[in-house]
Amino acid sequence: AAGFILKEFQSHRIQKEYLALVKGKPEKKQFTLTAPIGVVAGAHRGVGEGILKPQSATTQVEWLASTVTHSILKVTPLSGRTNQIRVHLSSQGLPILNDEVYGEGIGESYEYGLHAWKLSFQCFDRHFEFKASPPAHFHSFCEGLGKEIGLILSKLRANDLMILTADHGNDPTWVGTGHTRARVPVLCAGL
Repeated sequence: AAGFILKEFQSHRIQKEYLALVKGKPEKKQFTLTAPIGVVAGAHRGVGEGILKPQSATTQVEWLASTVTHSILKVTPLSGRTNQIRVHLSSQGLPILNDEVYGEGIGESYEYGLHAWKLSFQCFDRHFEFKASPPAHFHSFCEGLGKEIGLILSKLRANDLMILTADHGNDPTWVGTGHTRARVPVLCAGL
């Protein structure tokens, strides 16, 4: 089984999704980065003119939310280049939080802004999906994102009704890795 999975990785048939905390805000909700990645100096990678041994690279990005200074992105690398996500996002002015090589470090902090969130693949007749909850420093960052709800609520007029929901449930008693529709969150405000 290990040999099979290794071949799947090498053939880029393993789907990987990452969550990235970045400085700045993207210009679009969804975008794809396709700049070839090559060697700049030593082990450092980059994009653009002057890179050595450029190789094609494709990274899909979805903007999930932002605060005033930072954003959370869902990132899917479709090729497997060294430091691909870090290089592509930095080249767009969206450096990963606490990335000392392609962005700005935060002194003694080990709270890195790139998290391997989901891994999925087909193994013979079964589909496997594994998710890893974001680390604690992601949670505290995400709490600030809810502040925008207050702004929306302040815009409601008399007799307005706002309903927020999700496309799948989040049942804390479910031990599986898939989604459940048993408990779909619904938040209402107004009237």
